[in-house]
Amino acid sequence: MKAYNIALLITTLIFLSCSKNTTGNVDNNYTAINSISQIIHASTGGTINNKNGVSLTIPPDALNSDTLVTVSEIVIPKTDQNTIAGVKFEPDGLELKKPAIIEVPLNLPSDWDDNDLILDYDYNGKDATAGVWNGYYTQVSHENGKLIARTFTTHFSGTLFVRNCHSGTMDYVIGQLKKKGQNPDSLMTVVRQKYPGEQIQGYQTEKVDERTIQRFLGGFFTEKYSFNRGTKVPDTVISELTTLCREGRQIVLAFTPDTWGGKDAEGLYPYFVHTAALEEKNGTIQMRNSANVSPIPKLIELLGGSNTIYYPLDKINEFRELQAGVAVEMAAGVGPDGFSSSNNNPYGLKLFNPLNGRSWVGPAWENPIAFTSSLIKTGTKNILGSPPRPRHWTAVKVFVQNPVKTPASLEGFDKCYIHLDNIKCLFSNGNQWSVNSYSWEGKGGFEGYTFTASSDTTLSSFHYTTTIKIELDEILSKLKNFSAEYMYTYSGPSTNTIYSYRVTGINLKVQSLEPSSYQLVFVASGAVLKNYITLFSLSSKVNNVDSNVVKQYEILDNTYFSIVIWNSKK
Repeated sequence: MKAYNIALLITTLIFLSCSKNTTGNVDNNYTAINSISQIIHASTGGTINNKNGVSLTIPPDALNSDTLVTVSEIVIPKTDQNTIAGVKFEPDGLELKKPAIIEVPLNLPSDWDDNDLILDYDYNGKDATAGVWNGYYTQVSHENGKLIARTFTTHFSGTLFVRNCHSGTMDYVIGQLKKKGQNPDSLMTVVRQKYPGEQIQGYQTEKVDERTIQRFLGGFFTEKYSFNRGTKVPDTVISELTTLCREGRQIVLAFTPDTWGGKDAEGLYPYFVHTAALEEKNGTIQMRNSANVSPIPKLIELLGGSNTIYYPLDKINEFRELQAGVAVEMAAGVGPDGFSSSNNNPYGLKLFNPLNGRSWVGPAWENPIAFTSSLIKTGTKNILGSPPRPRHWTAVKVFVQNPVKTPASLEGFDKCYIHLDNIKCLFSNGNQWSVNSYSWEGKGGFEGYTFTASSDTTLSSFHYTTTIKIELDEILSKLKNFSAEYMYTYSGPSTNTIYSYRVTGINLKVQSLEPSSYQLVFVASGAVLKNYITLFSLSSKVNNVDSNVVKQYEILDNTYFSIVIWNSKK
């Protein structure tokens, strides 16, 4: 039996960089189906199973009296790409004296990775879009050909099992790089090239799992510092990060409970629970967290219109010891424990467990993984009440964007990728032709400071031979010239015609040079591209005879042009 640790959440709000900024309502069509009801006796407890294997086990003495309990599945709308499963328990709002065990068979999506985390959104009443998370983890295992998730609950409500992701952090960082002229698609292509065969989610998507964000950071960032629980981030490091951020370097903080474990064979960490980017705001450097909350209108209003939560970098050690939900309560202005009861705030919102839980007897309450594992193994016999809110980000790692510098040698750089979006082609006769998107990849090498790469492609009856030449000056501070020779041959019953085109870019200045151990990236994009390209022209021949149709490319405000050269052997 192979076991996985997957994060599931029940009743409290914890914030992770798992979603883009949330500002509006979402589809509320989460329908309850396959319901089953059964009377559970308080003295003996019992288990309820529906026909698809969803079950709820209530231990003896968890109920105050004999109760008619209903278990239902929740239909997930097709528009909700992150929610994997949902269940509903009634009577709604029923408090338990002991935790009950939930078991749910999972049908995981095709892009699922065994190390992905799942969040368990708990909601009261019928509004499935108003869920919050307590941050506790569960166990998921293969049993008899099925994948079974187990977690616990201390009160009855609806539960949605939602994939954890880091798109809030990734979107922000890539957005900042985009402002400096880098093409998001080209950045993601570099990551995919470094990790061939892996499923890498892209920019501006709700699906950015723990491994994707680590692969992205591995492509453009360096892991510089690591601190486990109990070890404070020194003031000197905070000062250094403040300076780097103000200089324009992107910095990402990654968090996990207690201690960082070892890396796997791919060089990735198994528990990459939360990430935050650094941002200068109101004159100070802040940790920018995307709160993992559903769009509860009043809560979003209190948070300033989005789910972005800021916390000062110079208070990072205080932040690391915060219990789940406290930073959100502070940002909303209700203070710690303010959302644990509708009586604790003027808005009537009850979102979290009590900060310190209810009376308890049992091991490892502050350790989500150990607590849940112990709960399942002991069958809740010795565990009463509900746990205090956990601390999920006591250990932190610091990732700093790689600096711009000249590599010592160009030897070994052998592959090239070119991406072009949104460029207008002008014909000599006045006609126009628009290129929406074009990508090319070839293999070659350097001779002096000139990089040449070529590729051969056969598609249907056409054969394409493409050669790219890129000339660099001696200090690699700018791209001097760009030329691409395209030749394709059409072979038919009575003709063999050769078409060739030569595209030339003159005085292409390098806007961004981002070398690392395996790549050089030359990027120019957006309206600023006009300042970096003197001329893009194209000449054509048919059967080696000059064509009378001469074309020129016009750079548009939304044009992207990027060249990536990297060492495929690293």
